[in-house]
This record gives sequence, C-alpha cells and structure tokens, in this order.
Amino acid sequence: AQKPPGPQDARAAMESEAERGEEGFVHGEFLASIEEAEGSDVILDVGSHYETSHIKGAIPLYWEELLDENNNPKSADEMAEIFGDAGISPEDSVVIYGRCEPCDDISVAPFVFWAMRYIGHDDVMVLDGGRDAWISAGRETETIANARPAANYTPQVRSGLLATYDEVAS
Repeated sequence: AQKPPGPQDARAAMESEAERGEEGFVHGEFLASIEEAEGSDVILDVGSHYETSHIKGAIPLYWEELLDENNNPKSADEMAEIFGDAGISPEDSVVIYGRCEPCDDISVAPFVFWAMRYIGHDDVMVLDGGRDAWISAGRETETIANARPAANYTPQVRSGLLATYDEVAS
C-alpha cells in the first residue's frame, strides 16, 4: 500500500498553488504590513535563516519543533509549551515569517500561523512578503540572537482547525 501524502507534500502543493497566483494559504486579513509587524509584541522567525540574518528583535522558533517524529503536528499542549518556552503568551500580538531552506525555500510561516490559531491564539499574523519585504523597506536586520523569558501558555483548542487523514479522505 502506498503511504498517504504527508504534511510536507501538502505544504509543497499549497506553495505551488500560491506561486501560480491562485488563492494563497493565508487570507489577506491575516497578512501583516511592515508597520503592523513593528507594532507587534513578538516577531517570530520560524525559518532556516535566523543565524544568518533576521529581523531586528525577532525571536527564533524553528517550525519543525511543532512536528512529531512522523511529521504530524504535536498535541496542542506540546505546541503551547513550545510557544510558552519561546516567551510567547496568549495575550501577545505575534507576527510570523520564515522560509525553510532545505524545503526549496518555501514559506513555513503559514504552518506556524495555523498552529497558533489551532491552540487558540487570536492576535497572530504572517508578515506580508517576509524578511525580503522587510529588507526592501529599508528596515534593520541583525545576527544577534534574541530571547524572551518563558511564559505560561494554556491552549484553548479550536478543534475544527485539525482534520484526521480519514476525515480528509472521505
């Protein structure tokens, strides 16, 4: 029997769809401008380039930390602990950006956006244009690692945002 497509296949399909100019995977109301990012509590770099260069003040959280050994999303409690350990609380406004270099440099910010929405985070957006747009706008980048003190994060799961393979296949 052939193995069902995994999350990486789904992400690749979404990226291909977005590149063709069809409906993307983050609705416009969830895209943050440069100015909105500057006013957020947290700018979260979830990609592969943090050590090379990142938006000034951004904190790192590599997107794969949210996946288990089978490339499935971790439990809501585990994800909440990861976000809390990164210094993010449910009350923070968060803007996410980042690309996965080993994955043909696709944007992985939408996956982390979904994960945060799934565990109940309301004030979360994806930076429109990512780091490239930030740099093009003349904003500062840096190589110094940033961190925030750990926060308590209790998830408020939106179960409708997660479907099982059987639910999708039917």
